[in-house]
Amino acid sequence: MPPAFPALAGNPNLKDANLILNVVKNGRGTMPAVGAGFSEEELKAVATYIRNSFGNSFGPVE
Repeated sequence: MPPAFPALAGNPNLKDANLILNVVKNGRGTMPAVGAGFSEEELKAVATYIRNSFGNSFGPVE
């Protein structure tokens, strides 16, 4: 349902690891701040998963 819920498959914005970390940690629009209580390592793991799933291969978040 773009633009409220943009597709993750083939999304070039997933190149930006800081964008993903920020959205997971702080939320954005209708996305809640699900990662507010995550450790830094947990945030990186979630961001790495998002960047490398759904047919994407942007590499790890370090």
